[in-house]
Amino acid sequence: MIDHAPSPDRLQQLAVTLDRIDLSTAGVLAEVRRRRAAVAAGHYLAPRLSEPSDTIVVAVVGPSGGGKSTIVNSIARRRISDAGPQRPTTTEPVAWTDGAVPLTLDALRARIPGGLVDSLRPPPEGVVVVDTPPFDVLDAAGEPIVTQVLEVADAVVFVAGVTRYADSDAFALLELAAARRLPTVLVLNRLTGSPEQHQLIAADFVAKLAARRLVPRADPELVATIAEGSISPTGGLAAEAVARVTKDLEALADPQSRPDVIAAAVEGSLIQLRDDLAAIRGYVIDSAVRRVELLDPMRSVYRDEARRLVAEARSGQFSTLQTDELVDVLASAATRRAGLAARTCAEMWHESAPEMIERFPDLFGHGIDTLEAARERLAFWLAEIDDLPARMSGKRWGRRKRRRLAQVLLMSSIDPRYVPSRKMARRLERIPGIVDAAKECLADELRGILATDELRFSERLGPAVTGTTLSELSTGALT
Repeated sequence: MIDHAPSPDRLQQLAVTLDRIDLSTAGVLAEVRRRRAAVAAGHYLAPRLSEPSDTIVVAVVGPSGGGKSTIVNSIARRRISDAGPQRPTTTEPVAWTDGAVPLTLDALRARIPGGLVDSLRPPPEGVVVVDTPPFDVLDAAGEPIVTQVLEVADAVVFVAGVTRYADSDAFALLELAAARRLPTVLVLNRLTGSPEQHQLIAADFVAKLAARRLVPRADPELVATIAEGSISPTGGLAAEAVARVTKDLEALADPQSRPDVIAAAVEGSLIQLRDDLAAIRGYVIDSAVRRVELLDPMRSVYRDEARRLVAEARSGQFSTLQTDELVDVLASAATRRAGLAARTCAEMWHESAPEMIERFPDLFGHGIDTLEAARERLAFWLAEIDDLPARMSGKRWGRRKRRRLAQVLLMSSIDPRYVPSRKMARRLERIPGIVDAAKECLADELRGILATDELRFSERLGPAVTGTTLSELSTGALT
């Protein structure tokens, strides 16, 4: 069907790679292209190439009020979709089928079940017709629902009323279809006046499309025109009113032409996917550079605050505290330093990456768990220096001696003026380096408190990009 098409497995792996890429620092367009490429690879191309002769999906799209549901009901000669004066009438996709639903609609099954019509009068064999909401009906994530159908469609029936065929929504839908080179049936509905006037309107419409390179030529014959008419109890027009559209739909479904319809959609999707991948590789590289530009100054700020915190802990100002008080006071000092570092970094990001701070305003202060995490780390440090003499000397120490040594090590770590007794000094001399080790244990825990708080910034930027990821995004792999 398609020469040199990538395998479905390769496309599914590409979709997984695209789903895990974070382009939050690259802007909205980068995220749009990443998502579109992931859908094309995983939800359309992979299932379509795994079942190339599967039922095709024809999306019926158009601006609100154009009569999409009426056209579907007219072709079906029964009520498939609700049609009426309310705008929009259709707020979820409605699929008209003979019972077969292709793999390409798997991603939309959660939306379609309530609108899956297994009709006594099915559509042409090998076709699922999906009536869609207008462009301004969004899902919970703010995405147009019609876009999600267009992304997995094999062909399009575009329906617009006489008053809205030149709306921006109309052109946006046709541009989405044209970008994937989907075979498209053009319908102007609800026309009034004479047939000559209908032709003038069709000529105007197709001229606008030609100017945007959405049709190959400005030929009014490319457009099916339907006059305003009375609606039957089944929600449709008379069969002769939609005869041209019915014929075009049957042509798409014809077993001789259906492979060509699928081939055109697949080829167009592959071209768009290759273009998107080339752009995404650039975004990924730019994001990697951007990530370093944002992270390096932030890490420097946290390192400076960690250094000040260690100096503060060793200054002697905490030497009069009882052991049980020391943990709380040091934890509070560490949390305060984390808050200072966070605010400085957030202000820096606000200057260079305001979109990040708008998304994560909590970065202006320390983490909500920082104080509790600091207490846990410092409690661990106290337990660690209690075990330090035995670990460094390789000898067992009695409980009383161990506790005395631990107290000496604690004071040596937090008070530069502290001088142990001669007896304790001699014991310490038998374990070379133990005082420095105790000091470094405290410094490690204090640095760790700030390093953990710092992670909130790097996590917002997502993981660093690897060479493997760049290789997987290569357009050369789509063969």
